[in-house]
Amino acid sequence: MSEAPRRSHRRSPLPLVLGGLGAVLVGAAGAAGITWANQEVRSPTAPVEQYLAALQDGDGAAALGLSGAVLPEGTEAGTQLLDGEPLTAAVAHLQDLEVQDAGHATGAVTGSTAPAPDTERRQIEVTGTAGGTPFRTAFTVSHQGRDWLFFDRWAMDPLRLPTVTVEPRGLTTDVGAAGSTQDTDGDPLSATLNGAQLPLTRTDGSLVAPRLAVFPPAHLQAQFQSSHLASEPAHLTVARAGQDEVLPLTVTATELAVERVQEQVEQYLDQCTEQQVLHPTGCPLDYQSAQRVDPSSIRWEMVQMPQFAQAQLISAGPLTEATLEGTARITVTERDLMTGAQQRVQEDLPVTFTGTVLVTPESVRFTPEVR
Repeated sequence: MSEAPRRSHRRSPLPLVLGGLGAVLVGAAGAAGITWANQEVRSPTAPVEQYLAALQDGDGAAALGLSGAVLPEGTEAGTQLLDGEPLTAAVAHLQDLEVQDAGHATGAVTGSTAPAPDTERRQIEVTGTAGGTPFRTAFTVSHQGRDWLFFDRWAMDPLRLPTVTVEPRGLTTDVGAAGSTQDTDGDPLSATLNGAQLPLTRTDGSLVAPRLAVFPPAHLQAQFQSSHLASEPAHLTVARAGQDEVLPLTVTATELAVERVQEQVEQYLDQCTEQQVLHPTGCPLDYQSAQRVDPSSIRWEMVQMPQFAQAQLISAGPLTEATLEGTARITVTERDLMTGAQQRVQEDLPVTFTGTVLVTPESVRFTPEVR
């Protein structure tokens, strides 16, 4: 009997090829995913972007944790701007923000505490505008190793916070020439800084220039407002870490303060014109006559009252010496010493005198000075 022909059982290589190709593709996809994650999600800019997001949310605790922020040694600074609405307001006016990897950080960056020398470090720059003015803030980040063997882990180097000193100008609590201190009803004077109340006086009433810590970058707006003294909004952009900045807050008199001064000037001169004498006591009025005068006939009046201008207060601050000019009229009956004839005389006389004005947030005092 002849043997039946044998069938061949050789396996096709196609499944192995497809399997290998699949493994290669999966590996390539995994590698691409790792690369994408390290370039986008876990890039050197990621911790800075998270830090900026915390500032925008007003989350001071998160910003502190991400930046490892510290104050310069020996610095006492307020923390009103480091959380909540004041923190949110500090970044609300920052526009066109961009975060860029500026390359290897080869040296210490202002405001950062450098890690170990062999640690890979990158310099991250945040750019934008505040009130139309460009700014740039530099941070450094350090490579902290990898998670799951593949995914980079970066962290911000400890950040030295900048500080801002709000310096009130044109404001005083000292006893002035008028002999009056500020009338504040026992309440401390306060300005607003990014919506937060900022005391400008100590418990004893003396002035203080508050110093506050700030997360950079930040845009600050301060303002002072009271009945008789006020300031225009003062702005400052804080972009550099570890720096001490000054925000001057220039206070000037309000229109109401000028009105109060004018009222007191007129009251003073009205008291002068009530005196039926040729030389009213403590007044800038004076009439010289070589004839005999009937005292009961003397009448003074102001035909042109001196006008106190707001510029006189703005230019000199809260304690001002001003020169005032006006015109007074005297009407009097004179008797000729030789003939005994009587004559009714009316004469306009220039009036010039100086006065000291003390303006405080809630009071105004005018003190005339007659030589």
